[in-house]
Amino acid sequence: MVNKVGLKLFLEEFFDGIKNSSSGGEYKEIYVNPTPSEMDEVAERVNPDRNFGWDNAWMKTQQVEDRYVRFTATPNKKVYVFSPWILHESLDGKFGVNENKDVFIHGIARKINDKWIAVEMHNIEWIFRQRIKEQERKKEYENTDWSWLDKYILTTPLYKKIISRLKSNPNDPEFKSRFE
Repeated sequence: MVNKVGLKLFLEEFFDGIKNSSSGGEYKEIYVNPTPSEMDEVAERVNPDRNFGWDNAWMKTQQVEDRYVRFTATPNKKVYVFSPWILHESLDGKFGVNENKDVFIHGIARKINDKWIAVEMHNIEWIFRQRIKEQERKKEYENTDWSWLDKYILTTPLYKKIISRLKSNPNDPEFKSRFE
């Protein structure tokens, strides 16, 4: 009798590095589908009480000083993880993401009880309200399977909450005021 063992193959690798202009040209690493220890390597401490410029305004919304990472996820099951001090948009070209037509998630995660958890996914509302006007495209985005991402960063609860809010209140004035 032959026993068959099913193994899941996880692609974990160093992706690239960048000299970050907002940190004085300091070199920062970027990982694709990282291990937990690789995520810990790129995480950096954020103090929400510091005075930040517009490009890091998200940090003011975080109530906890802690270590954070930014991430970009694509439907081809790749998640790119990097320093919270690097803007998503400055790396989109490196990742092959076209902001005007692709499906993707820009997010921020924090480690809570030894698990990386998404605390913000700010591009989803923008994609739904500003970029995608056709209902079919909204359904395509909404039906994209992001569950694979939970093995790296727990995103499903926040993703479902955002989608639910968008469906129940598509003209949320709070959202509009942030982007007008």
